[in-house]
Amino acid sequence: MNELDSSSPEYGFADMIRIRWDVISKVRVIFLTNKTNNQPIYDANIIESSESKTPIRYQYGRYATKYFLSNIKQLRGTKLERKMTIFVIDSNRERIYQNKELDKNSFYENMRSHFIKNAKDNGFTVIDMQELFKSDYEINKRRFNSIYDGHWNAYGHYFISEKIYDKVKNFKF
Repeated sequence: MNELDSSSPEYGFADMIRIRWDVISKVRVIFLTNKTNNQPIYDANIIESSESKTPIRYQYGRYATKYFLSNIKQLRGTKLERKMTIFVIDSNRERIYQNKELDKNSFYENMRSHFIKNAKDNGFTVIDMQELFKSDYEINKRRFNSIYDGHWNAYGHYFISEKIYDKVKNFKF
């Protein structure tokens, strides 16, 4: 069986997760360091690498998106159920606070964009927080997370809950 083939009937869901983890755990060391200075480079708390240097990382990232969304799509079988499934997609808040442009070639942005496009293509509702956070921060200069870590603070939770509420109140059932 090809390690990326989930269609084989002799493997159950738990087996497929185990196989995926075995595959992922074997390749994660490929992208832990930058080869030029042997130091990790982070973007949005994710170690960065280029697609040309770590193509398998990008391949597995795209496959993980496809696999995840296909499983959620099975659980949310109707168009209405998928529409009522909301994915809130975080942003690179540190770049917003530092007023830096997004690195569209970074692994984080590449996978983020890939997930958003595929989720929408599969009929799911997506709230992309990038521009929402950016425009609010430009006006209010309030952080959405603690200064100690990347977890949302009370303001971040409030802000996101308002965006979810805005989306839900406009659903047509």
